Amino acid sequence: MKPSQFLASSEPPYQSPLVRRTQLATAAVALVLMGASEAQAQVCQTGLLDSYYNTSACSIGNVGLSWSQGGLISNVFSSAVVTPISGSSALGSYFGFRFSSAGGAPLMSKSISAADARVPNPAFDPANPTQGPQYLSYLQHTTVSSILNWTFTPTLSAQTRLTRLQVTTSGASARSVSQLPIQPVYFSNGEPDMNSGCGWEINDPVTNQWYYATQVCGGFSSGNNNYLTLASQPQYAQAVWSSISLSQPSEYRNDYCLENGAIVNTTATSCTSFLDLSGVALGAPISYGLVATTYAMGSGEPAGLIDETDPNYSSYGGQVEVGEAEFRIYYQSNVVPEPGTWALMAVGLGGLMLMTRRRRV
Repeated sequence: MKPSQFLASSEPPYQSPLVRRTQLATAAVALVLMGASEAQAQVCQTGLLDSYYNTSACSIGNVGLSWSQGGLISNVFSSAVVTPISGSSALGSYFGFRFSSAGGAPLMSKSISAADARVPNPAFDPANPTQGPQYLSYLQHTTVSSILNWTFTPTLSAQTRLTRLQVTTSGASARSVSQLPIQPVYFSNGEPDMNSGCGWEINDPVTNQWYYATQVCGGFSSGNNNYLTLASQPQYAQAVWSSISLSQPSEYRNDYCLENGAIVNTTATSCTSFLDLSGVALGAPISYGLVATTYAMGSGEPAGLIDETDPNYSSYGGQVEVGEAEFRIYYQSNVVPEPGTWALMAVGLGGLMLMTRRRRV
C-alpha cells in the first residue's frame, strides 16, 4: 500500500492487544476522574441556610462536602446566611462556614417572660369570679429554644489529616432576671411558717436553729452552647455562655471558652474555642451545632411561687442571643502519593512507553 493510500484508508493502524487494553484502562480512569470532578463541580455558594438543606453536596476549594439534617432546624434560622470560607495559615489549610443573619439582626435570639410560664387555674370560670383568677401564682417548667445541628462529611484523599477544630462566636450574651425570695409569715411564737413565702432561709440566733422555705421561687435560666464534633472521636470544640438566676438575689454567671479542653473564663461577648488534633483522618462525619435555650424552672423542679404584685414583675424572664458564628476545620495533606496512585501512574507510564515503542517500529 502506498503512503497516500494509507492516509486515505479508513482502517486504523495495527495495535497490539496489550496497547489496546492499556488505552482502554487509561480512558476508564480518566472517565472516573472526570465523573468525580463533575460530582464536586457545584461550588458552595453564599446563601440562606435553607438553600444548603435543599441540596446534598458542594465543594469548598478541593474539599468536597456532603451533609444531612441531623437535628431540629428552628424557624429562627429562616434568615440565616451561610458563607463558605477557606484559606491557609501556619495551622494548615482550612475550610468552614460563617453564619450570620440577614438585615443585621442577631443570628439567634430567644426570650421568655413570667407570663410565658404561668400555671393555668383549672377551676377558672369567667362567669364565676369566685373560682379564682385565670392563672395561679406559680410558674411551671417551660423551655424556649433554637437548635441547629448540621452533620456533614468532608471528602479528600486518605493522606489528609485533620489538625484543628475551631468555633468562634461573637455578640453572645445571656441573662436572667428573677425576684427576691418572698419572705415568710410568722407564727405568734416568732417562728416562720415554712409553707409561706419561697426561697428563704432564716437562722434563729437564740437557738441557732435554721428554718427553710418548703417552696421554691419562680426562676429563670438562659444559655447558649456552640460546638463542633468529630462524630467518631470523643473530641470536640465548644463555646458556652450561660446565666442562671433561680431564687437568688443576684444573677449567677458562668461564661467560658474551651482551649484544648481547658476552661478559660471570660466576660467578653466573643469567644474562640479550639481543639488541636493529632492527625485524625479526614472523612468521618462532623457535626456543627448551635443551641440557644432559655427556660423557667428546671426540668423536674416543682412549680415555683412568684409574686405578681412585685413592681419588677414585668422584667422577670430570660434572654439569650448570638450575633454571628463561624467554624473552621484545619487539615494538612501529605505530598507522598498513595500506593494506588503510584500503581495508576506506573500503568500510565508503561502504556505510553509501549505506544512510543510501537510507533518507532
